[in-house]
Amino acid sequence: MAVALRVTFFALALVVSTTALAGFDEGLRAFVSRDYVRAEKLWEQSAQKKHMKAQYYLGKIYVEGLGVRQDLVKGKEFLLQSAQQGYSIAEYDLGKVYEKGNGVVVDYKTASNWYLKASQQGFPPAQNALGLLYKKGLGVPLSYKIAAKWFKSAADREFLESIFNLADLYVSGLGVNLNPGEGIRLYRMAARKRLDKAQIALGKIYADGFLIPQNFEKSAKWYFLAAEQGQPTAQFELASMYIEGKGLVRNHSQAFKWYSRAAEAGLPKAQYYLGEMYRLGLSVRQDNKLSQKWFTRAARNGYGNSASRVTLFNKVRMETSGLPN
Repeated sequence: MAVALRVTFFALALVVSTTALAGFDEGLRAFVSRDYVRAEKLWEQSAQKKHMKAQYYLGKIYVEGLGVRQDLVKGKEFLLQSAQQGYSIAEYDLGKVYEKGNGVVVDYKTASNWYLKASQQGFPPAQNALGLLYKKGLGVPLSYKIAAKWFKSAADREFLESIFNLADLYVSGLGVNLNPGEGIRLYRMAARKRLDKAQIALGKIYADGFLIPQNFEKSAKWYFLAAEQGQPTAQFELASMYIEGKGLVRNHSQAFKWYSRAAEAGLPKAQYYLGEMYRLGLSVRQDNKLSQKWFTRAARNGYGNSASRVTLFNKVRMETSGLPN
């Protein structure tokens, strides 16, 4: 009799589990098809049966307002239900909720606890997030050594952000033995996989010439790759290299193009330099109205007039007098 009861209980549990799984999968198909109402309904049915992935996805769509009205409180509750069942992605997302203060008071300690749970399961984004908290001393004791440990764990799984963060530590000697060569190797690894901030780091390293021999051509190469991805800082640096003829043939038209992109993206110093190009008529017809427009935008963003900045462009104009724009 006892054996029969156990078999019956197991069979019922299996039916519930299978039904919840089917509902989750059907909800996922509905979500991909942008039938958000149906997806929400199906996931809620699965979540009631304690399907942790359904709980997670419900939490995700409510926190981010994906196809539903954003509800941070409701989203957090579903993430918590999933995380309490040990779903690593939910643990990570719940950590983000507390770190960012989405619907809750910012609580770095609680965030670190959830990141740790996910990290111990080998989830790279959580390991990276936990490493950053240790690097900044938020919710945990400041420790570059522990930060390096978690960055390395995620980097070993080829998580690009952690490869970059570990490179930073090797270049600065924080938490690890100073090793610029290893740092640059890691920057290159991330940069070759299109991480824009790693490309910018290499652009700066080659331009500065402190860690490796100065090479403006290689600097321009890395800045260009990041600029093509829409990174305003790289667009600005590339434009400046075109203006000064460093690593590139001097080309005012290209400088104007990249300053314009960076300025439109909201980079204050690019807005100022674009104003200078209009003021001096470099590559474009001189236009005091447009010049003032960009100067005003730059000033509003904290980048005001400066004699040294004006001098740079006047000097460039004198040096290139008579040359095609």
